[in-house]
Amino acid sequence: MNNRYRTIARLRKYPFKNKQQLDHCWQHIAEYIYAALLQYKKIERHTYPGYDDVDTEDKWEDALDAMLWSLGTIQDKNKMAKFVKLDGEERAAYDAKIRKGLLLFGKHYEHLWD
Repeated sequence: MNNRYRTIARLRKYPFKNKQQLDHCWQHIAEYIYAALLQYKKIERHTYPGYDDVDTEDKWEDALDAMLWSLGTIQDKNKMAKFVKLDGEERAAYDAKIRKGLLLFGKHYEHLWD
């Protein structure tokens, strides 16, 4: 059994080692989704959703980039520390950019196949 399957088996049995990891489970979830989405972005794809705001291949690539940016920001503790320190309009803009990527991920989750 390779390391990936051992890790998955361990995480199914004991997903969090301590209370701090449990408190930050959203970061761990984002870490796994980010890795999978990054692999999806690298493969040669033949489809895209084709409706609403993602009706061309270029717009699909832009949507994938927005999803990756949001998930990458969430799973990176240094970037999240920077986000916490922001104030006012700057924080609102950063939050809106994160939210946009997450909403795109939720909206197009079923289209992440090829």
